[in-house]
Amino acid sequence: MHLILVQLSALVQTQQACFSLVPLNKGYSLHGLGLRTALPFVCSRSRTVQALEADDQERHEKWMQVALCLAERGRLSTAPNPWVGCVIIANDGQTLLAQGFHERKGGPHAEAAALADAKAREVPREQLASATAYVTLEPCHRGPGKSTPPCDEALIESGLRDIHIALADPDPQFGNAGVAYLRSKGARVVVGTGAAAVAKSLRPYLQQRQHRLPWVVLKTASSADGAIACADGTSQWITGPTARAHAQMLRASSQAIIVGSGTAIVDQPRLTLRLEQKDLPTDWLMPSRPPLRVVLDTRGQLSEGPLLDTAEAPTLVCTTDAAPGSSLAVWREAGVEVAVLPAGADGCGVDLDSVLAELYARGVIQVMVEGGGKLLGAFLQHRCAKQLRVYIGACLLGSSSQRWVQAPLTETIAEAQRLRMIGVEQLGNDVCIDYEFDDD
Repeated sequence: MHLILVQLSALVQTQQACFSLVPLNKGYSLHGLGLRTALPFVCSRSRTVQALEADDQERHEKWMQVALCLAERGRLSTAPNPWVGCVIIANDGQTLLAQGFHERKGGPHAEAAALADAKAREVPREQLASATAYVTLEPCHRGPGKSTPPCDEALIESGLRDIHIALADPDPQFGNAGVAYLRSKGARVVVGTGAAAVAKSLRPYLQQRQHRLPWVVLKTASSADGAIACADGTSQWITGPTARAHAQMLRASSQAIIVGSGTAIVDQPRLTLRLEQKDLPTDWLMPSRPPLRVVLDTRGQLSEGPLLDTAEAPTLVCTTDAAPGSSLAVWREAGVEVAVLPAGADGCGVDLDSVLAELYARGVIQVMVEGGGKLLGAFLQHRCAKQLRVYIGACLLGSSSQRWVQAPLTETIAEAQRLRMIGVEQLGNDVCIDYEFDDD
């Protein structure tokens, strides 16, 4: 029987790279993926196992980081399920026996994939019985609505009795049920190993499950002086090709993209995913389906354009009773889905809470708001966004241009929305800045 050996080496801290466990000949190696998430470890390419200098807790944290890197491979493909990874480590604390990650909804969960890998490698049951499993999210439990076998039972049936879990599942229907079952069968379960890094990775999923609303990312591309278009409405292109290609990864990680009817009519965007396998981090899976294109059209103004062509991607129009029946008929005849929702509290626009509730009901974990300025301003006024990504192009458009926030936000500096910068990256002559909204 061939055993996979991995050496954990010195800790590495970087804001531009994380690492993924991948086959390398007959061994395994971690290598950079060019991601924003910092994962504090690397594995050498050597198959020689060296003694770990860290204590047990540090060793557990490192193996959970390996499981998290595996989970990230499914980040774009698992929705509406979370991306989860699992590794099984021999009782020497150094030998990787098996690994797995959740690839797509309806497919094996991470634990099942790891157990299948152990079977393929002919790992004896007695070795599994003394091994430790590391899984980034609580194993699922038997219950209504499940389409796959329960992972907690599979772990017990395999003989595993030592299990580290980073996070309990926040889903109110299943949370803590898997942990309770494992403990009831005599397993030693530790919850919280590597929790901070896993929670950071799973923020959109945690938000969606805990608050029953998708994670909202506002995205804009502005000139260096804060404009998104010239006075005549032209905007292609404010940023260069490198920045535009970079933004495709944000689309790929979102299950829905929202624009207003003004943008849909003037810019005629396709909002399709222009991404190939070669553009993804190594060993990541492509999204299982294109993002849902969502148009907010209060009065039924959109009557033609690429967003009504559903051959490439699905489209949902969120509208109100103010839209005439003729508009609804045009949309439905084109194969576009229609949701008639309440108007905003001030009678203007579509109620954003209702839009987000509609998307949650459709299994959307993360939604990307592309604008234009009025729609971005509405989301900022409503304070329902969690993240802001700004691409700053190396150009100046002047005082006659259109600003990217077209809404009053505050009368005094004391009431200004505060942001926390979580990433910055130079993209040719352009810059990408990521912020989170400070809920405090």
